Amino acid sequence: MSAFFPEVSTTCEDWKNSQPVMTKIAMEDTEGAVRRTAVERLTDQNALARLAVEDKEGFVRQATFGRLTDQEVLIHLTQQHTIWEVRRRAFQRLDGKSLATLAQGARDPAVALAAQIRLQQSTWEQAFADARRLHKGLSSVLGAVELVDSPPLASHTLIQECIRQGDVACIPKLRALLMLYGDKALAEDYLNSGQAELEAISREWAGAHGYNITTGSGSHRVRWGSDRSR
Repeated sequence: MSAFFPEVSTTCEDWKNSQPVMTKIAMEDTEGAVRRTAVERLTDQNALARLAVEDKEGFVRQATFGRLTDQEVLIHLTQQHTIWEVRRRAFQRLDGKSLATLAQGARDPAVALAAQIRLQQSTWEQAFADARRLHKGLSSVLGAVELVDSPPLASHTLIQECIRQGDVACIPKLRALLMLYGDKALAEDYLNSGQAELEAISREWAGAHGYNITTGSGSHRVRWGSDRSR
């Protein structure tokens, strides 16, 4: 069987370097390995940002963030995006100048604090102490902990304090923090806190880490909302 094909004036190298072609492959190809290779050739920051936000495959999103360098795009994702994973990965790619901008002018206090922590303008201990001294909720400190990869939270004190305050708005952040910093002791605190959602989160963590939960004396270091009864 014979067939006719149109002449193609572009070279193979032209095709591999074409940003529109790479964008189309990264977004539409059915083979994961092919899509990841396309992402690794992308330099178009808007296309990368779209993939980082919209793609359903975690490995593609991870490859995308390795290519994102546009600081304005990263600042926008850090401040505006609703998905925690996207915000955290974008924040980790910020340079010193962008961090300084956020430390001074971020609308979200959690983002401002996270930038100050990374710039070593504050510490977790200081942020925790300030929140208690000013009788402010710990939600902003928790939000900052979610974003910062280094320096990490050194202890579970802050998380335990949030359990004692009993603010249901903090539960999504508490889940993220158990997944980030959790160990057996902290999972037991969640399990025995007296809060049903935290118990379910603890069971989720235990299942992911190969632990079985049995009935026994357990931990009673922290109880949900115990500070409100004082």
